[in-house]
Amino acid sequence: MRNALVVLVLALGIGFATSAFAAEEMVVYPCMKPCCEFTCLELDTDCDCCCDANEPLTVEFLDYEENVLGTGVFDAGWCGPCGPYFTKLDKAVNSGDVCMIRFVKADEDCSCFWLSLKVLCEDPCTCGKWRMAWKGDVWCWTPVKE
Repeated sequence: MRNALVVLVLALGIGFATSAFAAEEMVVYPCMKPCCEFTCLELDTDCDCCCDANEPLTVEFLDYEENVLGTGVFDAGWCGPCGPYFTKLDKAVNSGDVCMIRFVKADEDCSCFWLSLKVLCEDPCTCGKWRMAWKGDVWCWTPVKE
């Protein structure tokens, strides 16, 4: 009986020790104007006042087949009181190719309620203008599929 109890306690302890927080994602469908090439992102958030993200937030722009067109990473601290936050993409993206935007966070302690994402259009017609890519409530985070 005593040995069975020790084994049970060890099994539970190992289970809790190995259950680290898995990254969560949220996929949204943007409302972007076509004919805009961009490499810069602006993120504004409304977060839990106790939150200060310890892990980065990754933003991926996807085409209709879910291929990644470009990726931007906001450093830790992206969900704090000092926004907006800015970052660059790893490569230029054309807004006409974007079908979805995927946000990936690896910080379970950060409760973000609302966010807006803007892109800096760099084409000749709208040179230097920030355009809204997506804004809304962010309650639907799901575990990232491995």
